[in-house]
Formats: sequence, structure tokens, C-alpha cells
Amino acid sequence: MNYVRILVLASVLTALAACQPKGATTTAAADTSPTLATVNGAAITQNFFDFYIKAISGKKPAELTADQQAQALDNLIRANLVAQEAQKDGTEATPDTADMLVLTRLNVLQQAMSEKYLKDKKPSEQELRAEYENQVATLPKLEKPRAASRVYRGETPRRTLARSRRTAAEVAAGPTKERATASSSLPRTRRP
Repeated sequence: MNYVRILVLASVLTALAACQPKGATTTAAADTSPTLATVNGAAITQNFFDFYIKAISGKKPAELTADQQAQALDNLIRANLVAQEAQKDGTEATPDTADMLVLTRLNVLQQAMSEKYLKDKKPSEQELRAEYENQVATLPKLEKPRAASRVYRGETPRRTLARSRRTAAEVAAGPTKERATASSSLPRTRRP
């Protein structure tokens, strides 16, 4: 699971890196934190590395072992190399890749704006309850299990079906004294 998160984040970072027009200043260029690695002239700074670690693991870099930090840095370097190669061979210019890069950029900006907007806004208990009820109302209705779906041990399917039909009919008819004593004589089975 951790490798999947790393792979997804590396691909997003690659896509975002490829979104930058040539000659544009990146946040890494404006970043004054120490440079951990340089990949063909592109710096990987401490602040960017910390952001990457938090994004893939949800932890601070200090909470990871030295091996985990080294592996994360290797993954980040690899992602930069792949992004640079994609820029060289024109992969980023293909229509599908270009559209995917634009879509990824839009999603990131939308999420950032949503977080900025919701930062100081907390929903009330009534608003939460109303939204919960709305979401529950849109869920598909589940069918109740039918009596015929029960299986009794040691019985043939035909016998089980007959018992289930009889039981369903009795339930529909309502309780009577005769049925109450008859149902207590049914064999009981243990559930695993």
C-alpha cells in the first residue's frame, strides 16, 4: 500500500513538474532551504522533501527512519528524472498527457482553494445532520433477505425451501398460540 501511495504521488509530482513552462520560476527556485539533491540542474530542497514526506506518509520526516528517508529521496530523484525525460522526448506534448497535466493542475488548485475557503468555516450540528440525511436518502435501498436464503444443516435444498416458504407464510399471518409452540420444536443449529 505504501508503494502505491509513493507511486501515485511521484506521478502527480512528475505531472506537476511537467506542467511548468520552460523558463518559469518554480517554488523550489524561490525556496531558501538547503538543497538535498540536484537532478540535471533542478534542485530538490529540504522544504519540498518535507512536503513530499508528509504527503506520502502523513508523518514528519523526523518520524521516519534513515532508510525510509533515503528511499523517499531516491523516489523523488527518480520522479524528477522521469519528468525531465518526458520533457525531452516530447511525451508531455502528446494530447492525452497534456490534457492529464491540465486536469491534475486544476484538481490541485481546486483542492487548495477549497481548503483555503473552508479553513475558518465550521459547519453547525444542524448543517451536518441535514447533509447526513441527504446523503442517506440518496443511497440505494437494499432488499431485505428472503426466508428462502436460509440454509439448514443436514437438510436437502428442497426441504429447506419448503420450510422457508412455510416460515415466511407463518410470519405474514402473524403470531398464534399453535405456531408459537410449533416453532419452539424446530431443530436449532449452531452458527459457526
